[in-house]
Amino acid sequence: MAQIIDKTDRYSFNRLTLGRNERRIYINPPSLQTVFLHKGSANVRLWNLDGRLSKEEIGEGEGFITLPGINFSLTTTGSFLEAFQVVSDVEKGDLVFETIDHGDGREKRLLDNYKVIKNPTRVTKPWGDELWISWLDRHVLKRIRMNEGEMSSLQLHREKLETNYLAEGEADVIDGYPVDLSLTEKEMKESVRGVDWKRYTERKMPGMHWTSKPGIVHRVIAKTGYVAFEASTPQLLDVVRLSDKGGRKSGRIDSEHE
Repeated sequence: MAQIIDKTDRYSFNRLTLGRNERRIYINPPSLQTVFLHKGSANVRLWNLDGRLSKEEIGEGEGFITLPGINFSLTTTGSFLEAFQVVSDVEKGDLVFETIDHGDGREKRLLDNYKVIKNPTRVTKPWGDELWISWLDRHVLKRIRMNEGEMSSLQLHREKLETNYLAEGEADVIDGYPVDLSLTEKEMKESVRGVDWKRYTERKMPGMHWTSKPGIVHRVIAKTGYVAFEASTPQLLDVVRLSDKGGRKSGRIDSEHE
């Protein structure tokens, strides 16, 4: 079964579930795709653009990326499979680049046919960690784990659009308060002083999602241990922190990537 979590003008974010020995086949898909297994395991068959067949076995915490026109099938090898999929429209033949974060720097690599993801980049956070599953120039997929009682920054993005799906746990999510993007960061911080954030807070349970547009203030507060998946546009360093428990500055925190 394929469940559409959200469809924006930049990406479609989906949840896939398959039962025992069930197979899902994609024939000549006209889009760039990232697929990541959250639960279960699968046999994957991928046909290169020249027709050559490759077979891969993937399990929890692994996945793959395919360019437009790559046929593939996904077959469960256990009793149940849960995966998350991000899809972006790309013209067949267009170049697609992946950003690789090495901790002390980044590089861009040209994707060729498909890529199997075995060890996603892990970014440590004071509240938990993130797996940067794919960082493509069309979309991003991340897994976010937050420890009970912790919270993210009170933040916004100038360009980044993101959708979060709560897979496990419970959280209070602040979302929906708009800030004028023409303001400086100092002016933004001043503009949110005195806001009653309870008016913008909703308890989220597994299976719920929210999409934060540029200029919208948001924060996650974990009521229990929390696991979410986030699909977004590629501006991963675009973070304006209006308030942070540990006093972290806006943008990339180098120590989190070591």
